[in-house]
Amino acid sequence: ILGIPGTTLEDDWNSYKFAKSLKPAAPTFGIFSPYPGTDLTDYAIKLGQLDADYDFNGLTATGKSILKGYTERDRETMRNLQSLASLFCFLPSFCDPLLKILIKLPLGKLYGPLGAAFVSIMLATKCFPGAYPRNLKVILKSIVRAVKFFNEPSEMKAMKKKLKNIAQ
Repeated sequence: ILGIPGTTLEDDWNSYKFAKSLKPAAPTFGIFSPYPGTDLTDYAIKLGQLDADYDFNGLTATGKSILKGYTERDRETMRNLQSLASLFCFLPSFCDPLLKILIKLPLGKLYGPLGAAFVSIMLATKCFPGAYPRNLKVILKSIVRAVKFFNEPSEMKAMKKKLKNIAQ
């Protein structure tokens, strides 16, 4: 998990390096999202990184950290690391300096779909090899749906609405 309360971007980088060293079959990276009553959320409030009266009923569609301890540039860098880290876990370590450069570039709109497509393919082939379709058209359609979900506000709004209806 990237962006844990009290951590820095350097800590997130070290988390990526540690995960890579484990040589996982299907590495994925998420950004901390507070949930009421959990120790990490309480810790974020204690550190002043999250308001005590934070509205947990809303969803953030940006995929970025909502904690106060980060600048907007930090949030973009973290989001870029989240998008590219899974792919770079499969590349040789001499590529890591390139990743450190790429995550600082303002290319999140490119990295998001690339990362979503890579993770979708990786999960389908490594975690659920018997469950993914063999038809190329169906595979591409699934990838497009995943990319849209993670990158289009309308998809996130629809999910938010569904979740609110379920909660009521």
